[in-house]
Amino acid sequence: MGALVEQGLDDKSIYKSLRQFYEKNEDVFHACFKANKDDRALLRAQKMKDLLPPGFRPERILDVGCGDGVITSYLGEIFNLAAQNVYGVDIYERHDKGLNFQYLPYSDESLIPAEDDCFDLTIALMVMHHAPDALGLLAEMRRTLSDKGRVLIRETDSGYPGGVEFNTVNDELFFRVFQENQSLAQNLNFNNEKTWRSAFERAGFSIVKTNHSECDRVFNPVWFLLEKNQGPGFSP
Repeated sequence: MGALVEQGLDDKSIYKSLRQFYEKNEDVFHACFKANKDDRALLRAQKMKDLLPPGFRPERILDVGCGDGVITSYLGEIFNLAAQNVYGVDIYERHDKGLNFQYLPYSDESLIPAEDDCFDLTIALMVMHHAPDALGLLAEMRRTLSDKGRVLIRETDSGYPGGVEFNTVNDELFFRVFQENQSLAQNLNFNNEKTWRSAFERAGFSIVKTNHSECDRVFNPVWFLLEKNQGPGFSP
């Protein structure tokens, strides 16, 4: 990549060259990634269980931005839930159809295709910064959450010097080179922790706790555990 930059190429040409390099070596990349993909997904699911209150056992789970659904499926298994009680939504249908969860068709980025108060646990991992209408999506997560339910959100705290720039390039590399999803690379809205907190509270959530155990990673992820507050919530 350094050589491409030194050639004075524009962004479009750099991403095109990187994509071509990736396509030529795709088998090597996939072999390296798949070797620990399931392990990382299982660890992520276990991490979420550990962040929830002791004894908390959801009956229905929703994964907003489920991607391939591997983490979604593992989380359902950890709580011993049948597939009909584990749901995932994503604006791009790219999940593994052999996994143990239900995919919900998702045609509108702000509207979750589910009834009110029907999920006990909703998760959104590195999703909010892609939402064109983050408050609208949060309002839908609140609408579909049961009164005693919990929401777990994992997002970057981009408040450090160069944080927005680093995370923007990181996401653009992923979605322009490895996934080649141009629209997700364009809808980027990175914020600092304070701004995320304000958005969650404005949407009608109370912040139960935050977890910074991954702050040693350069993109600085933060976990937020939320619950419904007693107010009316946000109306888009």
